[in-house]
Amino acid sequence: MDDSGDWNDVVATSSDLVGLGLAFGTIIGIVIVVAISWQSVAASYVLVRHALYHDQSLSRWKAARDVARQLLRAFRTHSLYRVVRLSTELQIFRPPPPPKHPDDYSRAALKAAEREHRQQLAQWRRETSRLMSILIAEIDGDGPVIRLGEWFEISAAEERLRRYFAIVNDRAAYFSLETDECISTVEIRAGTVAPLHLLRGLLHKFEEDWAPVVDSYDRTIHDPSDILRRRVQTSDLRDFQAYLFDCWLLWGPSIPICTCRQWSGDVALQLGYGDENNSVPILLDNEALQRVEKALRPGEVLRPLALPVLMHARIRHGGSIPRERLPAAQQSIRSGLTLVARDLTIRGGESDRPGTYYSAYVWVIFVILRENGRPLFQKDIWRGLLPFFEHVNIADGKALQVFKQQLAHKALSAIGSLVAPGDRVRFGFAAATDESGCGSALRFEPSPPRIREILSGLLEDEYRGLREAGIIDLSPSLGPDYSACHLPDVLDAYFASLEGQSP
Repeated sequence: MDDSGDWNDVVATSSDLVGLGLAFGTIIGIVIVVAISWQSVAASYVLVRHALYHDQSLSRWKAARDVARQLLRAFRTHSLYRVVRLSTELQIFRPPPPPKHPDDYSRAALKAAEREHRQQLAQWRRETSRLMSILIAEIDGDGPVIRLGEWFEISAAEERLRRYFAIVNDRAAYFSLETDECISTVEIRAGTVAPLHLLRGLLHKFEEDWAPVVDSYDRTIHDPSDILRRRVQTSDLRDFQAYLFDCWLLWGPSIPICTCRQWSGDVALQLGYGDENNSVPILLDNEALQRVEKALRPGEVLRPLALPVLMHARIRHGGSIPRERLPAAQQSIRSGLTLVARDLTIRGGESDRPGTYYSAYVWVIFVILRENGRPLFQKDIWRGLLPFFEHVNIADGKALQVFKQQLAHKALSAIGSLVAPGDRVRFGFAAATDESGCGSALRFEPSPPRIREILSGLLEDEYRGLREAGIIDLSPSLGPDYSACHLPDVLDAYFASLEGQSP
């Protein structure tokens, strides 16, 4: 019996099955690749449309055009979404030039302005394409670096960055690609680092809606049940306190970094340019923190409170940082942008270094007390806080000391003019820019003398009448609630009261 025909049939059938299996596998593979690719295209389209063109007409067409332009570059990185994220970050910092409106709205002037804008856009596209080529080439090395011309390019891009992170994190279910940080690193050529934490002020909290602030001020100074009014002979003290407190909070002060439990965690310093209000928190590794601490350490030279630096950093949204990682005093970092330093170079730090400027509030807070030395307001703490402040170049050690002297004089002179014999109030030292008031040492020790030491010297001499009358107490036992370390909690309660909420 010849079995060769049957065997050939078996072989043929097996070959057909193998071929069918390979074909089916290929089809499945193609479907998977197409699905993944389409998912990448879709996510890229959503990112570009909502991050760059959310407020523009033809946003769908513009987003599709931008994604298409990045398809060829995607072959070099094996990830279209990664390339689109990088391109989006570049355009966030270097947006296209806006059209200019001519003074003369004649037909000829409008055409000339339109022609000029088209030329500017063409030049911007060429420059953006050139920069993207550089960034793509850097992906496989130490990472792409966007070199910023000045610090304000970060602050100008803050809203665009917030929107970008919101969209990127919304796609996190599909792509686990550094969703909490930018892909690119930014190079900051001119910045200033300070061992401070900015408390966002009234302008940041309420923007253009000042009604809650004004209404609260009016209620405070006209409140007939105010206990402070029953303890002083005139209303000047309440008017003065309410105004100074709101004025101090207008832009927002900075508090010193302490070593108490409120600062347990990954402490962030302040990085800004020109003024503390133009700043963001920055996380440094231990080695960089030690270098900053050493550069600011008191010595024979009057050290400043801020240092000029060069650095590379990654931008991330603070909301991606776990609560337990941050100190209790810096939980507000989670509501905004944060920098994570990749490297840091200190450019100086001497008090007489030319061209170094970084302004901030230098302040001292007194608490209005009863005759027995206890705070008059133990519930709504802000009602009894009396701040005094000066706007100072804290990057100049000599100027810093001069203004601390001026601040001490101003505070004692004002208090002396606000009280009269028979007034049943006292004033206790609570905290200052150079002293937390909680009893713990600051992590970055300031150059002496401290503001409280200056006040003490003045009370022994020029203002001894205040000391002899017992009006000023520089060492009261007020508790940690009145320290700089708990000011974030006090301000949160104050803002909640302005909005008619419970803290």
